[in-house]
Amino acid sequence: MERIETLLAKIKALNQNEDLHPIDVELMIDYTKLLYAELQELKTGKGYTSSHHKMPTSLTVIVENNLGDIAQPIDLSTEDTSEEATQVVNETKEPVFTRIPYEDIRKSIGFNDKFQFISELFSNNKEAYERVMDKINSCNDVEEALRWIEQEIVPVFQWQDEDEAVQYFYTTVLEYFMGR
Repeated sequence: MERIETLLAKIKALNQNEDLHPIDVELMIDYTKLLYAELQELKTGKGYTSSHHKMPTSLTVIVENNLGDIAQPIDLSTEDTSEEATQVVNETKEPVFTRIPYEDIRKSIGFNDKFQFISELFSNNKEAYERVMDKINSCNDVEEALRWIEQEIVPVFQWQDEDEAVQYFYTTVLEYFMGR
């Protein structure tokens, strides 16, 4: 539950920013994905074996609108056997993951990798990271992108070829162009 509260707090903090940057929106999406995974674990009971974390048998939903708060109890102790509910359950399937080409390298970079790149390679400079991503997207092939990185980025941020984060960044760029 603590991780869920932390993720919600992070989403809320980003949402309160008046000048919302595109990377902040991406972060909110990534936090939401993590939140979804946490809630799925909670739903299936994985990771929450303590007797203190039992699901309630009924739940009250609060809907806020211009009419004020409206509370509607939902009974979780009975199963919905209606045809509509059965159809929804039968249509629910595990996602099938396929590798699709990305038009933007940002979409091929995971949440944790993005933070690692920003903190370790770009000295916590989100704007520099974003500019590099834009430039990589505009390159025609991997050779052009790597040549530009070597000439323009490596000297500025003093990347060392033996650094694991640098090697992983190069691998990410290579994989992006291979899937393009």
